[in-house]
Amino acid sequence: MSEEHMENEDENKRLLTKLKHDLHGQNTVAFIGPPNSGKTVIATLLQESFFNSFIQKNEDDYNVQMIKGYEFLKTTRNTMLDGAFPSPTLPNNDGKIIFKIARKGPLGKEIQLVIKDISGEDYKLLLLSGDLNAEQRTRGVLKHQKTRAIPYGPLSFIVVAQTYVVTLDCSLYCDWKRHDLDYAQLLNSLLHFQTIRGGNENKITSSLAVVLTKADCLPDEISDSAKDIVANQMPQFYHELNTLHSGIKEYFKLSVDVNRTSTNEQEPDKIKVPWSYSSDEYSQLISWILSSVS
Repeated sequence: MSEEHMENEDENKRLLTKLKHDLHGQNTVAFIGPPNSGKTVIATLLQESFFNSFIQKNEDDYNVQMIKGYEFLKTTRNTMLDGAFPSPTLPNNDGKIIFKIARKGPLGKEIQLVIKDISGEDYKLLLLSGDLNAEQRTRGVLKHQKTRAIPYGPLSFIVVAQTYVVTLDCSLYCDWKRHDLDYAQLLNSLLHFQTIRGGNENKITSSLAVVLTKADCLPDEISDSAKDIVANQMPQFYHELNTLHSGIKEYFKLSVDVNRTSTNEQEPDKIKVPWSYSSDEYSQLISWILSSVS
């Protein structure tokens, strides 16, 4: 083992010790996906579902707070009301959207959902490719955009998250096979993150959901389940899911009404005005998240 390798490993352990101390008692859910994969749309519609559907039905069991990102989500919602999807997140955008869900009662757990918009530049840090070894990649994630006040950067929560939600953009369905290897590499990164924090070295044991976003954009002839669509269109990713993951796993489709523009491939799909979505789909995802970290 080289001296540089040992130094990277030691620094990673030091940063992780500090990170786990600061996040002690929190159950963090990381939403991960490339640019335009629907994280911001999910965040916006989850926020609506929290307050307009799920929590109203379960108000005797939960307290919910919107900690950070309300104005950002409001702007995103207005963009969608105008018929457009949100713009891609720019590099170096360190804004978070944070929901805190607290179960009522003395034995209840507090669950913090953290949804981080990740630019293309940031997302590549999570992929295990040949240019960096696993320790260097982890160090890059932990120290990316760090400040003097905090020794680790805003992506670091991904390394210690208990639950992962991986997004796939259905409006780019025809390009999925081209990104199949990227998603497989992402799973290998998650396994390494688990290993360096002292977990299982062979299997990802954290709960993991694969979420197909903007499912209205799927071709009309595609009516398979979310799991079958992933298996058919992303065979490497699906194989790694079954090989590397042994925890709770689920597949979801999330939709928002869109106007198809298949006759003009240069023009992106637009959201219908007035737009609608199935609150049941988002409530099912919320229920799964809560059960996975209970």
